[in-house]
Amino acid sequence: MKGLLVAILLIASVFLGMFNVCYAADSLQFFRTFNEKVPNADILKLPEYKASEEVYVERLPSYSISDTDITEVKIQRIKTYDPQSGDYKKNDKNVTYEATFSLTEKSLANFHGFANKYQKSTFEIRLGNNRLAFVEFYGRFSGPSFTISLQQLSPDRINEILRPLKNKVKWEEK
Repeated sequence: MKGLLVAILLIASVFLGMFNVCYAADSLQFFRTFNEKVPNADILKLPEYKASEEVYVERLPSYSISDTDITEVKIQRIKTYDPQSGDYKKNDKNVTYEATFSLTEKSLANFHGFANKYQKSTFEIRLGNNRLAFVEFYGRFSGPSFTISLQQLSPDRINEILRPLKNKVKWEEK
């Protein structure tokens, strides 16, 4: 009986250890989103969505990348379309940033497998409990990094969210 109790405690501690890694403040997490109610998902109220549009987010992440697997994060201000000039330029009215994540070789291979498996699926990406972006996977993933748009995030908010990765974050002009 004592052996069974020890085995249960060992399994529970391993499970809880894995559970905690998924929610670490410095873990990049991918939560699947849906346009209709699904089991184990919560409704998400976003100011950028109309009240009639509902987004549901799964309670547990589908995928997680530890900070130790993130080698670099490049933040760049990207050119946006300016309707007045009809050209793409650095437009102060519609400033958009993008983040390019570089990963360790093993983690990158795992991410490619995950992203390729979930083609045309939408995910909310969080670092810890902070939302970075919503992404939809299109095309095959095979490059040395992946990039996400950080629409509607100011530089101060981006720095605040990425604080756990501060030594890995680099700001660049594009």
